[in-house]
Amino acid sequence: MGDSSSSSSSSSSAPLPGVASGRVRWAVNSSTWQPAHGAGGAEFRFLLSLVPETEERAAVERFVFFEDQKRALLSRLLCRRACAAVLGLRSFQALEICRTKGRKPFLKSPRPSRLPDLANFNFNVSHEGDWVVLASEPLCVCGVDVAAPAAARSASHGANLVDLRDFEEQLAEEEWEQVRLAAAGEADSIFSTGGYGTFQRFWSAKEAFVKARGDGLGFEPLSRALFRFQPLDGSDPLASPKARSYVASVLVDGNPADRWRFFQHQLGEGHWVTVSRGPSSDVVDHIGEFAKTFVRPTSSFSSEEWEGELACESPHFDELSVATLVPEDAISDFLRVTTCHAVGPES
Repeated sequence: MGDSSSSSSSSSSAPLPGVASGRVRWAVNSSTWQPAHGAGGAEFRFLLSLVPETEERAAVERFVFFEDQKRALLSRLLCRRACAAVLGLRSFQALEICRTKGRKPFLKSPRPSRLPDLANFNFNVSHEGDWVVLASEPLCVCGVDVAAPAAARSASHGANLVDLRDFEEQLAEEEWEQVRLAAAGEADSIFSTGGYGTFQRFWSAKEAFVKARGDGLGFEPLSRALFRFQPLDGSDPLASPKARSYVASVLVDGNPADRWRFFQHQLGEGHWVTVSRGPSSDVVDHIGEFAKTFVRPTSSFSSEEWEGELACESPHFDELSVATLVPEDAISDFLRVTTCHAVGPES
């Protein structure tokens, strides 16, 4: 058993962080979750059964490696737990979570229509290395990406500049210059995170941008988006660069994209996570179902109102146990499954 059986984490009485505002920032450490007997064990099978959609369960099981299966399952549980919590539901059964053509998940129904401050509630998930993360926004389009350090990535991803040049078209020249300076130890304090760490941060920001838009691989090359970072106001100026929070703006094809804002900080050991906020008008949705969920389009905001949304605090991520992802109506059954295994005879 991993940390998922913690009784304090599985309590359904404590309010989950971020739910009231619709600005959820949740992270689960998949590397510390070690369900007994792997994908065939009772704990994993029970949690998989909580995902109502047959095709989504099958997608989890298609992964060859168990670590990938864990990340895929946790990402789906995060989506459903966040939606259920925002809607005040005890079960996942009433949730209709769909995907765009670009595979971006979204809540189709029921929508939080009775809560005007959550009119455009949407979310995004990401997983790499140790972490599976979810971020949501009540009115802005939301994207999130977590980028793992070189040691936590597969052996096919190098950690030196020679290997990084395989990504030459993905970073703008100004960004590459920051990577080179960081690798040489000559970067300013914002990028004193080493060559790979600086690349990692730009990559995370770009992924959060295209994941919010929904076009994914359709936005190419990624060097079209040029990111510029600065320390977030209120971030401890005496903290090390790795301990500080940053805000970024983006230029797309050389033009400032003023209706976008990006927030970035380090998560755990060497991971960087970026949350993006953007306008509904930039959503790429060929089917059109996701776009329909935005009942307050960005065009209905005044410039001052929109700037206010972009400037809202982006909370740091709260680490949750796996048990916290279980819906309230299934907590007793989950505890029964995990407790029976913990005290039962060895197989």
